[in-house]
Amino acid sequence: MGDRRTRLHRSRTARSRAGGGREGNIVAARRAILSAADALFYEDGVAATGLQAVAAAADVTRRTLYYHFATKEALVAEYLRRRDVSGRALVENAAGIEAVFDALGT
Repeated sequence: MGDRRTRLHRSRTARSRAGGGREGNIVAARRAILSAADALFYEDGVAATGLQAVAAAADVTRRTLYYHFATKEALVAEYLRRRDVSGRALVENAAGIEAVFDALGT
């Protein structure tokens, strides 16, 4: 398992960069939750990761987590959606690289 203190520091840093005010805090909290969920789901697995662990790693209250994601299923769905988007981007970039090699004749 990775260093949770590092993730915690990153979460706090992300919140401070999001800007002041309530809207900035809301955006920062959501980012922190998703970042923590991404790390924990990847490291420990979705089934083994509870929402309380995600909230703790994101340095938010459970109430804040539930404000953004009413259920674990909602959080998992967003996690999977983000993974799908990043995976598709990797595939598209790989296709572009192949085209470059094809053009070079290698």
